[in-house]
Amino acid sequence: MANYTGCELLHKCDPSLSRSEYGNLDETFRITTRPERRRGFVNIRLSLAKRRDAPAIAYMARTLIEDGLPWSWNETRVARCLANPDCVVITAQDGNRLVGFAVMQFYDDRAHLSLLAVKPGYQRKGIGRALLDWLNASARTAGTFLVHLEVRAGNETAKAFYKRLGFREAGARRGYYGGHEDAVRMACDLSLNAASSAI
Repeated sequence: MANYTGCELLHKCDPSLSRSEYGNLDETFRITTRPERRRGFVNIRLSLAKRRDAPAIAYMARTLIEDGLPWSWNETRVARCLANPDCVVITAQDGNRLVGFAVMQFYDDRAHLSLLAVKPGYQRKGIGRALLDWLNASARTAGTFLVHLEVRAGNETAKAFYKRLGFREAGARRGYYGGHEDAVRMACDLSLNAASSAI
């Protein structure tokens, strides 16, 4: 179960909006997370990423996701994704500090979770789940119910995280990470998850 105690949607999304219009909304969520005991509460703001966030997102991708691999999500690629109406990039911020982000790309029949990372000091507080919840809501609004992602084959923590959120292993991709490392492909049917949560 997620460890955040509150999640307030400050601007409701309009289901009639197109995928690109939805991706450009200045949506903001606020999460109140409960860190380790006696540290009080931390207010985390989730919002759509801006161009100025690209360097910090690229740095986090390099250090938290692509460590030991060729750097593919550099600042230029992140900026290109930010300018793409079929790509949604969101950030989690503690004040002015970027502590997490996620990137989802949309196609005709599916969505692809390209990146998701939370800084170590903020992990296991519901931030990763909140980021993914936002993107899944974006996918549903766009009429997309199949979400795919890849994760390093040896990253058992990440695989367990996604499995708790309804993803299932759907095959392997040999040499997926620049020919250096294999990936496990995972998939989630959001229509099944929505039906399960409604029971």
